[in-house]
Amino acid sequence: MVTAVQSQPKTAHREGQSVQAGKSYFLYGNNVSLREAPDQEADKMAALAANEYIEVLEITDKTYFVYGKESPWIKVRAAGGLEGYLVSGLLALGSQNLADGSRLLYTRAISDEALYHQIKIRRIRNKKIYELGTYNLANASFDLKLHDSRGLKNVDHVIEIDFLAEACGEQGGRMYFTMNLDEEELLPLGTYSSVGDGGVFHSNENLIFPADSLGMDGMLIYEGEQGEENANTEEYRTVSKRKMYVWAEVESGKKITPFTYN
Repeated sequence: MVTAVQSQPKTAHREGQSVQAGKSYFLYGNNVSLREAPDQEADKMAALAANEYIEVLEITDKTYFVYGKESPWIKVRAAGGLEGYLVSGLLALGSQNLADGSRLLYTRAISDEALYHQIKIRRIRNKKIYELGTYNLANASFDLKLHDSRGLKNVDHVIEIDFLAEACGEQGGRMYFTMNLDEEELLPLGTYSSVGDGGVFHSNENLIFPADSLGMDGMLIYEGEQGEENANTEEYRTVSKRKMYVWAEVESGKKITPFTYN
């Protein structure tokens, strides 16, 4: 039975995690104002571009809302040794180097209705910014992994967002996207559940790619299992499902439909 509690990798991004003084980060925001003091009305010293690598010197007790969340002002050192202040929420949460030498940047956001934690993704290539979208997350703690094509044609990378459950009942599944470096958008492949609650309920889903050990050429295989205890009979009922999708059809717009287990 699956409880979906996971140990967190060193690259994990945890809910509530903040930047650390003494560390360096890529800038996610573009044309970010570097100011003389930690205040939106302070004099502007410079405009910093997305993908600039900056060092955090100090974290202040002043905050400002960026991408729907309250973030502290920080003192930073930018290129050329220039020091000033900006809002920490404009830093990239993480980055990945892509096969063509461009860079993937991502950061956190909270939806306008404050209902969802989100991830914002963009790509920087030759100083040009490609907006790749904002997506709702099933868990605010996650790890982003960059893969090769995993056997899919016309794909350079598969992006996996691995949700990190720290307790029973938390979502610990995965979310996938494909990326063709000749295009300016991601193709979402959906979210696959992995959650359990101490012998009362569990759901475990997986998407199998062609290059995986159980994969098939030209196919995506969606497998799912859900189980629940019947309080009256004390029996535990499990339903398993499996469906195959032709990758060429998914690439052309066919959606992978989430299973219903009733």
